[in-house]
Amino acid sequence: MEASLGVRSTFFVTTKYFRDAADIGYYMPENTAWVRQLKELGFEIASHSVSHSFSFDNFPVGSFEVTPASYDPSHPTIVGEVRVSKQLLDRDLHQQTVGFRAGYLRFPNELLRVLEECGYVFDSSVSAQWVLTNFPYFGFRQRTLGSEHARIVVVPVNLDDSRGELETRDFLRPGNQEEALHVWAEVITANAENNATNCLLIHPTDTTYKLETERRLIESIRGHNIWIGDVGSLARFWVGRSRLQPTVRGGSDGRISIVLNLKRSDLPSGQVLALEARPGTPVPNILDATGEPIP
Repeated sequence: MEASLGVRSTFFVTTKYFRDAADIGYYMPENTAWVRQLKELGFEIASHSVSHSFSFDNFPVGSFEVTPASYDPSHPTIVGEVRVSKQLLDRDLHQQTVGFRAGYLRFPNELLRVLEECGYVFDSSVSAQWVLTNFPYFGFRQRTLGSEHARIVVVPVNLDDSRGELETRDFLRPGNQEEALHVWAEVITANAENNATNCLLIHPTDTTYKLETERRLIESIRGHNIWIGDVGSLARFWVGRSRLQPTVRGGSDGRISIVLNLKRSDLPSGQVLALEARPGTPVPNILDATGEPIP
């Protein structure tokens, strides 16, 4: 459906290869073939942990030497869930998996440190309501006072087809598609007016009414100059944005110049410097780090 509309998204894949009291093992060869098809269609594949456990935030850190062969899911660890799932996806999809989202958005205190050590680039394991922003940001290596910033970009989830708890996954139901569509479109449009981002989470529990609601949502907003894409692209944009550090300088003629800290050839792609025009005020010069003008 998304491919037919020219839209890319991120599929967070749970690599559960064993049966336990909660569920069957479904990361099997016959199912990984479907994941490979998604990748071939151009979609981003990210990790959704191994076991999708509701207790993930209480797991011990564990050993960074763990592998799929040595991991014991009956004694789960944060590193095991993060590292083993990445190793499986890297192996089966011939990629470098860089994105992670924890099951149920459970967030251990050491999560970003572990993700960083395991080679991830972004995480999407928090809700915007919890961190009080829907903008991406660089998180902390540990969820504690005085922690260093991580290199991990955190992309909060602000729209969800569930209500966020294990037993109440019922925000989007067969009988309330119009309500969900109205709420989502209203939030997305309002955020777009402030150049703010949105991250929509949809669980693949039904391929009828959920896909139809998503299709209608995409069609309703795509004509409003709103970018629609995968989580990794947004994270990479945020990394590029963080490299830009403009400064304002006044000239002897009273004209303002905005000087960037990078040479024009080193500027990250996709970045825009938006300035508010004021009547009677000259447009400032935009210069790179060498003083060359940027049109």
